[in-house]
Amino acid sequence: MGQKVHWETASQVPCSPPLPQVRMPYLRRVLIKQQEFYQQIYVWLYGVTSNLCIDRLRKLNRNSGDEVPEVADETSGIDR
Repeated sequence: MGQKVHWETASQVPCSPPLPQVRMPYLRRVLIKQQEFYQQIYVWLYGVTSNLCIDRLRKLNRNSGDEVPEVADETSGIDR
């Protein structure tokens, strides 16, 4: 039938740790790298969107055509 296992040799066979204990350091490194990658994308995307918003506001301000009227200063001054 099957091969007989002697107890002396069976106890000498190195027992590998369970899979989660072996893979956890690797998975932790992968998740940290993935998180750093997503942070870089987030920073880049934030910069792009903020620059687009600033450009749009500048374009609207430039093409408004309305001059801002000067308003006299109504605070109390020295001559009053």
